[in-house]
Amino acid sequence: MMQERFRSRRGLRLSFSIAALAVLGLVGCAPQMHEDAADVRGAVDASNRQFMDAFARGDAARIATLYADDAQLLPPGNMPVQGRADIESLWRGVLALPVKEMHLTTVEFTVHGEDASEIGRYTLVGNDGRELDAGKYIVLWRKGAGGWKLHRDMWNSNAPVVTAPPSAPPDSTP
Repeated sequence: MMQERFRSRRGLRLSFSIAALAVLGLVGCAPQMHEDAADVRGAVDASNRQFMDAFARGDAARIATLYADDAQLLPPGNMPVQGRADIESLWRGVLALPVKEMHLTTVEFTVHGEDASEIGRYTLVGNDGRELDAGKYIVLWRKGAGGWKLHRDMWNSNAPVVTAPPSAPPDSTP
């Protein structure tokens, strides 16, 4: 009788241990909690303010640090620009224009785990205070070791595309 009770307790203990390990295993396999969407939006809003401040100071190097190492810019009318050095070079060219400020306004924002998407509007203001351009943008953000960084950045103007008039056919008279 004593042996049966011992075996029963031992079996119960073994069953409990196996169940505990199974529960711990399931907890370890559960998806990790991601940041709250409001926290991500706050981080992105802060990065956008840093972008606008660096733009107003003409600091292309600072703007480039807001991009991920493997970021791509997809500017209108140009080939994609990849990597921080080339991104800095592009913004240096933009900042050489008579542009004083860029205003960014987020219209839509969605978090997708370690990625986020932002759709917004921009306005470029000239050195004389007049609006030079207005348009829209989409940015794909990615969270990395340095926090939330611009991963893909694409924009275009609301201004109509200006095209050259059709050229006259070559004169074919002998």
